[in-house]
Amino acid sequence: MTEIMLKTNNIEAFGNHIKELFVNKHQEYVIIRAIDPDMSYDDIMKYYTQLNQYIGAMIRVDKLKYNELDQEDYWVNVQYDIPSAKTSELKPWKRDEHLKLHTDNTVSSQNANLTELVCIYPCKYSGLTTVISNTLVVELIQYIDSLHQTNTAYIPLFDQLIGREIYFSSDSINHHKRQILEYNHPYYKISFNYTQAIKSDKNTLDDIAIIERFNEFLEEKIIHSHLMDEIKLGVGDALIFNDDMIIHGRRSVIGPRYYKKCGMFLKM
Repeated sequence: MTEIMLKTNNIEAFGNHIKELFVNKHQEYVIIRAIDPDMSYDDIMKYYTQLNQYIGAMIRVDKLKYNELDQEDYWVNVQYDIPSAKTSELKPWKRDEHLKLHTDNTVSSQNANLTELVCIYPCKYSGLTTVISNTLVVELIQYIDSLHQTNTAYIPLFDQLIGREIYFSSDSINHHKRQILEYNHPYYKISFNYTQAIKSDKNTLDDIAIIERFNEFLEEKIIHSHLMDEIKLGVGDALIFNDDMIIHGRRSVIGPRYYKKCGMFLKM
């Protein structure tokens, strides 16, 4: 993790520096802290839109997946407010409970490797973004597997996940196939979203059993053990992370919370 102060005097050099961290130093995520907590919405969006052109190529919003009328060409609202609809009817990122650990690449045909979250209005209580390195997740899986190596009835979770292809579905893309876990030198890549995996009816009973087992592992051994990094963003702060190298989520929100989100292809 690298935390840096937002710089406005040379936005090109600042953007190139961030790109360099991801390209040559295999950075998992970068936090940008705004100098001015009173930045306006327009100033925040203008700044990060300009900055991003030096980091990567922003991808257009999937209008089918994010079908609200106020979505911009490259920016998605990740927003919780006092809902008028029942919680069960809302998208996962619009609910107030914690957001399960997941990756953003499961149903995207564009394979953007960077995700950026920009804080417009922070949650007063909780609502922290949670991240954990895929390397640590795999280390934990293999360690737990090793504790059961004398139990002949135990099936190693690592063996079930590595190279296992399952289907994911969203409102816009159905039955998109991904490997849950693959080795992409020099790191492990995870592709997993429990909600989207369960939504696809092409997964077999064996697939579903593995999906449920991995979800339980993430909930019980990662979230409840407090092994994640927890990131609180203020107005104008941003989190940029490599979606191929980490898995991320969110703590429950208590009060309104408003982020903008975009995906980028990292420039090499």
